Amino acid sequence: MSTSKRILITDDDERFQAVTVSMLERAGYECDSALDANAAQKLLQNNTYNLILADIKMPGNLNM
Repeated sequence: MSTSKRILITDDDERFQAVTVSMLERAGYECDSALDANAAQKLLQNNTYNLILADIKMPGNLNM
């Protein structure tokens, strides 16, 4: 039985993203990251996540 805890962090602030990924990986989580909505969408099409931390106002988000 897999107990992988996978998180997607998507934010256009590279420093925030790097610190968040580092902190979560040290806590035992597997993380993917994207700097814009288009990259996040591609990751979502090919992977399954237990949690998504997303910046709403970032490049590629057509809703903003």
